[in-house]
Amino acid sequence: MKHKCQTIFIGLFCVLILIFPNIAIKSVRDTLSLWATSVVPALFPFSVAMNILIALHTFDYLSLFFQKITKKFFGFSGHFSSLFFASALSGYPVGAKLTVDLYQQKSISKKQAEALLGCVSTSGPMFILGSVCINMLGNHSFAKYLLWPHYLSALFICLISGKKYSKTPDYTQSILAHFSQKNPLDFGNIFAKVISSCIQSMLTVCGFMVIYAVYVNTLAEVFYLIFQLPITTSKTIMGILEMTTGCANSQILTPSLRLIYLSFLISFGGFAIYSQTSALASKAELRPKHFLVHKSIHGILSASLTAIVLKIFPLDASCFYQTPTLSFFFSETSIVWLSLLCILLCLWQISYHFMIKH
Repeated sequence: MKHKCQTIFIGLFCVLILIFPNIAIKSVRDTLSLWATSVVPALFPFSVAMNILIALHTFDYLSLFFQKITKKFFGFSGHFSSLFFASALSGYPVGAKLTVDLYQQKSISKKQAEALLGCVSTSGPMFILGSVCINMLGNHSFAKYLLWPHYLSALFICLISGKKYSKTPDYTQSILAHFSQKNPLDFGNIFAKVISSCIQSMLTVCGFMVIYAVYVNTLAEVFYLIFQLPITTSKTIMGILEMTTGCANSQILTPSLRLIYLSFLISFGGFAIYSQTSALASKAELRPKHFLVHKSIHGILSASLTAIVLKIFPLDASCFYQTPTLSFFFSETSIVWLSLLCILLCLWQISYHFMIKH
């Protein structure tokens, strides 16, 4: 079944390119421009710095320092703290890559590794602050509506999903053994490898952005021809396929709704992030079976928290330089109540999924 879905996806992609070649070419051109002007300047320098710290085992010390706290509150082994901090500071898909590495080193169990793939999958602060707030929204002050909801909701999911591992071994010996096996590090060699790895990562991100952007734009044309659905509306809705493209196409929303939508999209990550994580997990024969559940709940919780923060700290709409063309009938008060309802539904879903099924 999975193979058939993949075949249909790729086959439809080829057909859409043949039917709308001009749109496909323009999509590639626009996406490359977005990648070069927004993603690379905001992410590449910070990504290099963070990956050097990771290569120098800086985050490994967190595993020992926070080990007891991690085990008591989150249930996961001591490695969780280093994984979460590395993901929170570096962004997608660093957490998934480090989780796969630890599993291959037999430092964490298979069940924990598969659960952690969704728990330590977060965006980095430079994407939210640089690419979204500064380059897309034009004001870094919007970060408070996106950063805190994103990380708080991620921690909450970790808090719930890790409880079932609280009575499993904490791998203290493997952490200590990991430290004892360290070899002297050559900074020059590390720097060169990190530069090469980050360039490859940026190109991989570019590839995913291009493929999904072409899919989104050609499908938007299909929806317009068949259902008369405005192209800008289609692009915004289909942002769930590729996060960066979806964020860039969200300017048609009113200011408050745009921030709520961005909060959901950044936390959900889109199917492009799922594809990257699945590719990394498959190398170690891990299954990200709960990934979409984790990320869906993460997105809903983040959007709900953003709506509440907007109610506490109202926006001055004049600071947006975009003019919205799409609005909804929700008032700010109804958004807050809807957000609270979403949080309650997420709590129920988390309890059912992680407490009963497991």
